[in-house]
Amino acid sequence: MAADSIRQPAAVIGLVLAAGAEITAPSVAGMRGHPVGFSATFRESLFALSGDIGARSIVEANVHRLKTLACDDQGILTDLDTPADISRQAVLRRARSGKG
Repeated sequence: MAADSIRQPAAVIGLVLAAGAEITAPSVAGMRGHPVGFSATFRESLFALSGDIGARSIVEANVHRLKTLACDDQGILTDLDTPADISRQAVLRRARSGKG
């Protein structure tokens, strides 16, 4: 699991791992989320990534190999890439807990 994707439930991670596709991603309301699972086919491509580019380019170049799994957990859409993302997530968490 990526350090910038903190709200993925274990059940969704298990579904992604068990899917057996070359690339697998959960989706909710038609939006693709995290985590995205990759088969060993993409090992070298993934290791070649640098910085905070992420694997989006690999998914986009291989969309014909992508299997999406519908789920109802909005947590799959959480992705923290910037300090602003982290701040926004903290505000949302406080609001949900009533401590906002």
